[in-house]
Amino acid sequence: MVLPFPCVSAESLHQETPSHKLLLLGQCSVWPLGDKFPDGWEVHHHLMENTPSSMLPEIDFTAYDGAIVAITLRHILSFSGGETKWAKLIGRPEMDEYFSTCADYIRDQIKNYQKISDKIPCFFLSFIEPRQNYLGILAKNYTLDNPVFFIRELNRVLEAAISEMPQGYYIETNEALNTVGRIATQDDILFHIGHASYIFDDFIVYEDDGKRLQISAPPSAMYPYVETTAMVQSIIADRIVDAFAIISKKDTIKLIIIDLDDTLWRGVAADSNKQPWEYIEGWPMGLIESLLIFKARGGLLAICSKNNEQETKERFENIIGRELNLSDFAAVAINFDSKSNNITSILKSVNVLPENTLFIDDNPREIEEVRRILPAIRTLSRQHYDWRRVILTSPETQVDKISAESRTRTQTVQASIARREEQASMSREEWVHSLNIRQRHIIINSSTHPNFNRAVELINKTNQFNTTGKRWNTSEINNLFESGGVIICAFMVDRLVDNGLIGCVLVSGENILQIVLSCRVFGFAVEVAMLRIATKYILLQHNVVRANIIDTGRNHTCHSYFAQSGFKDCGNGWFETVVAPIHPDWIQSIFSTSGSVKVEKYYIQSKNIVLDCIIHNASNDIWASDRYPINISYHIRDRNSSVILWDGNRVGEIEMLLPDEYKEVKIYIPREDLIIPDGCRVEIDMVHELRKWFSEDNFVTSNLIIKELI
Repeated sequence: MVLPFPCVSAESLHQETPSHKLLLLGQCSVWPLGDKFPDGWEVHHHLMENTPSSMLPEIDFTAYDGAIVAITLRHILSFSGGETKWAKLIGRPEMDEYFSTCADYIRDQIKNYQKISDKIPCFFLSFIEPRQNYLGILAKNYTLDNPVFFIRELNRVLEAAISEMPQGYYIETNEALNTVGRIATQDDILFHIGHASYIFDDFIVYEDDGKRLQISAPPSAMYPYVETTAMVQSIIADRIVDAFAIISKKDTIKLIIIDLDDTLWRGVAADSNKQPWEYIEGWPMGLIESLLIFKARGGLLAICSKNNEQETKERFENIIGRELNLSDFAAVAINFDSKSNNITSILKSVNVLPENTLFIDDNPREIEEVRRILPAIRTLSRQHYDWRRVILTSPETQVDKISAESRTRTQTVQASIARREEQASMSREEWVHSLNIRQRHIIINSSTHPNFNRAVELINKTNQFNTTGKRWNTSEINNLFESGGVIICAFMVDRLVDNGLIGCVLVSGENILQIVLSCRVFGFAVEVAMLRIATKYILLQHNVVRANIIDTGRNHTCHSYFAQSGFKDCGNGWFETVVAPIHPDWIQSIFSTSGSVKVEKYYIQSKNIVLDCIIHNASNDIWASDRYPINISYHIRDRNSSVILWDGNRVGEIEMLLPDEYKEVKIYIPREDLIIPDGCRVEIDMVHELRKWFSEDNFVTSNLIIKELI
C-alpha cells in the first residue's frame, strides 16, 4: 500500500532497497503484514505464539534474510493467572510482583529466539499499548495500575532483552499506530488489553452473536478499520524495509552541508532587520532540531554560504546562537567562491565522499552548479517544509546503534582539520612528533564485547581505507569468532583530541581478512602500528602472515599498504610476511597496566637468586612494546619502604601479552644486590622503558623479604 502522505511530490534521499526473503513468526493476526512489503519481497508466515509453549519451526533459518517475530502479549499476562489478572491487582501491592513475573517471562521467551538471531537479523514487534488509561481520565498515569504504563514498561523490558541479542532489533509498532490513529484501528476498545491487535470482525463476531434478542452493529460498522489497519501495517512493513537499509549501511549520509539564507533561517539576513525569533520560528526551528539529532547520531554538519564571513558569523550568533553554535559544524565555508569549489574543499577536509553527502540549498542554480561538478552528491532544495522529515526518517541518515565515538565525531574531525592547519607552520617531522600520538589495541572475540557495535559500524561504513570492501553482518562475524577469529581494534589519542576507535583488523588463522581505518587519522602511520600488532599476534601461532587487497574502485588509499609495510607481493592481490613491520617512532604504545606478577618459587643458582614468576595481563588491552621494550625488573626497599635500589636488572623482555593471558618468566637477581640490612624487601615490577613503571597504574607487584631469599 502506498501511503498518501506527503500529499505532494516530495524530495527523497531513498534509493531502492534490494528485495529480501523474510520469515514471519506470530499468530494469525500478523499474517496480513506479509502483504504490505514492496514487490519482490517474499514473506513466509509460520503460525507461532498461538499457545504459550510454541516451538520454533524446524526449518533452515539461513534460507531467509531476516525474521519478524510477534510475541503474544496475552500469554505473558496470563502466565501467572488469568489474562485480566492485572485488573484484579489494581491498587494492591502485589502488582509489582506480578509485573516482575511478566518481565521474567519475556526474558525467557526472547531466549528461545537466540537460535534465529545468531544466524539472521531478527525484528521483534513491540506489544501494542492500550490507547488510554482505562482506570479513568483523572487517574494517575505513571503507575503500574495504568494499563498503558504497564504495557509500556513491558516493552521497555522487551527492548532491553532484544538488545542483548547479536542481531536482535526492536520495531516500535505503537509509533505506527500513533501516526495513523488508534480510534478506528486498535481493538482494545472492544477486546481485553492482552489481545493487543487490530479491529477485525472475524476476531470478535461469533455465530451465537447473531442469535441475540437485539443484533448489534458489527465493529466494522462502528469503526471503519479496513483502511487504517492497512496503513498501520504498511508503515510497520516500511520500517522493516528501512531497517534493512540501516543495518546494511548502504548509501549512508555521513555529512550534511547546508546553506544559510532562506535555508537554515527564513529570508536573507543581510537585507532585513527582523527580530531574531522571526528568522527561525516555525520550520527553521524544526530543521535546526533535526540537524542536531543527525549530529547526535554521529553525522557531520557543515556550512556553505555565499556571504561576507565575519558579518555572517556575527549574524549567525545573533539569530541562531542559542539553538545552534558554529562549533556544531565540522567545517564552515562562508565566502563568495563557487559552492562547488567550497564543497569540494569541505569534502577533502572532513574526508567524506560526495555520495555520502547531502547538500541543502534553497537556490536551484546552486544545486545544479554543485551537481554538475559532484554528480554523486545528494540534494534537497524545493520542499523546505519537508526537509525535517527527510533528515529524521530517511534510513540513509540513521544508524542502528549510537556509539560513544558517534557523539564526539564532530570534535575529532575538527581536531583533524586543526592538525592539518598546524602542519603548514612546521616541517612534517616536527609536526607529527609534536602531536604526541598514543595508540592502544584490544581484541574483540564476542558480539557481547562493549566495543563490538562500534567496530562493526566502522568496518561497514568505511570505504577509502578498506582493504577488501566487504560488509559483514553479525552472523558472519559470529561465525568468525566461533572458528577462532578475532577483530583487533586500535584506539588513538593525540595532543588535540581522543579519536576513539579508529581501526580494525579481522584475523582468522594466518590470514588478515580485512583492515579498515577511519579517514580522520590518515597520514600518521597509525595503520602501520596497528598492522604490527596484528602481525605479531598471528606470528604467535603461525609462521607466516597472509593478507590481500581487493580493488573496490574507492579504496585506492590502501592499495600499496602491505607492500609499503614490508610484505612480499605474491601476485593476484595477495601479500605475505614473516616479520612484523617496524613501529613508527612517533607513536607511543599505551595500555592499561591492570595486572599482576606473582612469585611461584625461588632458589639460588650460582651468583644469582632465581625467581620463577607468573605475569598476568588483567586488562582489556594488548600489552605490546613500541620502539621501547617492556621488561621485568625489581626495586629494593628498606623496612620503611624507602627505595635503596630502584632500577634493578632487566630480564625477560615481553614482546606481547594478550588480555587475560598468563606468562611464566624467570628473574635473576645478583646476590650482591641483596647484601643489605635486615628487614629490606625486593619488589618485582614491570616497566615499559622510558614510558612508565607498571606499578604506577593499578599493577599488583610481588614483595619478598630479602632475608628469606638468601
